[in-house]
Amino acid sequence: SAPRAEAQGQTTVVHFASEKITRAGHYNLTATYEEARPALACAMKSTEIRVRSLTTTFEVVAFEPKQLSLVPAEAEAECTLLQVSDQTISRAPVLAAATMQLQDCYGNAVREKGAKVSLHVYEDEKLSKEISDALSVG
Repeated sequence: SAPRAEAQGQTTVVHFASEKITRAGHYNLTATYEEARPALACAMKSTEIRVRSLTTTFEVVAFEPKQLSLVPAEAEAECTLLQVSDQTISRAPVLAAATMQLQDCYGNAVREKGAKVSLHVYEDEKLSKEISDALSVG
């Protein structure tokens, strides 16, 4: 949509509508004004018809954590033996060379100091209890 100007005392503030910026990172913003009214443009020097503002830099930071995602998403699973104590329970897929990452609702990585994350993968309640019991033995 077209820019909307608003007078605030001796300053004019111009509002520009744009798409949401959802990717975390650093951005530069420069405004350019070009005089389009022929009656004024013909009386101006060619260097005055287009005016650029100073460039400002701003940062978009990640929002609050909303999901835990596999990084990289295409990580392959390999089959390995799942053992509890000295007894082999079954073969189960285990992710190799993969990491879990907290992300915001837009997929940006979130750094959450002191976040406690636990991941439990199991097929049934009995297996879950066996694994939990084995992990709690200290």
